[in-house]
Amino acid sequence: MTTIFITGIDTDVGKSVACGALANSLLQSGHHVFTQKWVETGCDMVSQDLETHAEIAQTQFNTSAQDLHSPYRFEYPASPHLSAELANSEIDTDYLVAQTKELETQCQHLLIEGAGGLCVPLNKSTLLIDLIKQLSLSIILVTSSKLGSINHTILSLKTCQQYNIDVKALIYNHFPRKDDIIFNDSRETLQAYLRTNNQSTLWLELEQNSKQIALSNRQIEQLLC
Repeated sequence: MTTIFITGIDTDVGKSVACGALANSLLQSGHHVFTQKWVETGCDMVSQDLETHAEIAQTQFNTSAQDLHSPYRFEYPASPHLSAELANSEIDTDYLVAQTKELETQCQHLLIEGAGGLCVPLNKSTLLIDLIKQLSLSIILVTSSKLGSINHTILSLKTCQQYNIDVKALIYNHFPRKDDIIFNDSRETLQAYLRTNNQSTLWLELEQNSKQIALSNRQIEQLLC
């Protein structure tokens, strides 16, 4: 059983697409994979992110199991703690853990998508990264070439180092590719940073409109070990 947390350097960096594409790649390689989204904001009672995972991974979206795969869903598009508060609710991290543990019994590998970046508050006492650390999860970090991504990526990597959290891979999302000069420089800068500071972290790329992330057998073994 392997559980990996898919997080991003920020919101709107392509976590859902990356999660679905990664699930698709693993499924095509013969692995039994489920996805989960702990907290989704800015949606109605149906998880849009789970729908995205299923569409990209070419699997069936089972709404009857939605509470297990998406324990908390809130209408207001804000940080998890605020969206919950506006809905007269509070995120119970013990409940998140219980739902995750139950889902782990039903699959071979589990990919959990985060909300925003690593340090968003789940409630008044717990940051997202606190729960990742509590569960001893490895992460995959999603970044892009948008302005500011170098800073956000390095800060995220350094934060994981401080928390002693293993970063399995850094996914470089090609969308939105607005400026080729920035795109190429960001790629080279981040690759150089990994070579110097995170040598065990895989470099992966998610091309625009792609439904899979190219993975060699060796890379799959590294991710799932």
